[in-house]
Amino acid sequence: MSNGNTFKLKTESRRSKGLFALIAEYFNVDGLFADGVPLSIVPKALFIALLLLVYVYNSHQGDRMARQITVLSSEVEDLRTDFTTLQSEWMIQTRRSQLIDRAKSMGLIESQEPPFKIIAEKE
Repeated sequence: MSNGNTFKLKTESRRSKGLFALIAEYFNVDGLFADGVPLSIVPKALFIALLLLVYVYNSHQGDRMARQITVLSSEVEDLRTDFTTLQSEWMIQTRRSQLIDRAKSMGLIESQEPPFKIIAEKE
């Protein structure tokens, strides 16, 4: 019998291939770029890259605009609430009874005689 000392060979664990390795294997791009990058592809690739940049910029602008609209909508709602509150307070303060109370606090009294029209004579 052996005394338990055994040498184990390391077996290579099968690693999964990366995304680009799978793409290169599936599309076989090695043959396409064997002599370098074909010049007929460069303008099309640059145009597609430009379109992608415009698309990303446009989506970022749309998201920013949506956030701005949300912020401004809440601000408008706050201002509308403030306006309604101030308008109701003003309506209460301009009632005749409120005006009379404020005038009394300043030492003014309400006239008991009705108002009359002043007519100026023409010369």
